Amino acid sequence: MKNSTTKLNLADVTVGFLTGLPVAAFACLLFGSIGGLLGALVAFLATTGSQRQRAALQLRIDTPAALHWEVAINKVRVGSIADCDYAALEKAVHGDWRVYWAQGRNLVKVGVRAAEMLVSAVPVALFWVALALVFLDPDTAAAVAEGLRTAPGSEIVAAIERYTTSVMIFFVVLMFLFAAIASPRLGYENMFRAELGEAVRRRVQAAAQGRLELVPCPSPVQVTAS
Repeated sequence: MKNSTTKLNLADVTVGFLTGLPVAAFACLLFGSIGGLLGALVAFLATTGSQRQRAALQLRIDTPAALHWEVAINKVRVGSIADCDYAALEKAVHGDWRVYWAQGRNLVKVGVRAAEMLVSAVPVALFWVALALVFLDPDTAAAVAEGLRTAPGSEIVAAIERYTTSVMIFFVVLMFLFAAIASPRLGYENMFRAELGEAVRRRVQAAAQGRLELVPCPSPVQVTAS
């Protein structure tokens, strides 16, 4: 039986770095220096997880199972692929730096779009909050306005500096929640899954567009022969 362990490579380390860095940055805002330890832990788990995934794929390649996958596009069968060949395609995709680069660019675009939408949405939300306060509690609204008008500039600057970290954390959390809720709108795409799908299409020579499905053969999903 083949050894299912593989050595760490640069791709594993890159996965860990790209996963741990944003976690460390966000955790440092919340917890201070201990956030770096949390980020390192997440990076380690991501790195070893990537290593185990490669080992599992290599095992499927080295010890082919009597398993084939039916490839269907929009429920229409377009071909089949052996599990060992599918594992080889998946391993190749996860080792392709172009896919990492494409995924990184996609995430940057998602972050920029989320920030742009928040920049436009937050002032509108603050306006409606202020308007509601005026109507629901005019005395408090008047007191806040008077306090801002009469407060020395140095006190306002000090207050802004004091709450800057809290505001940054709030906006970061809000951006993550917004991205999770509106990810289709923001254009998020799993580039690894997309590239693997394209690799399967090329393998079975299927030019048709639509939803790609791989199901064990014989298929439990009703498909129509092409």
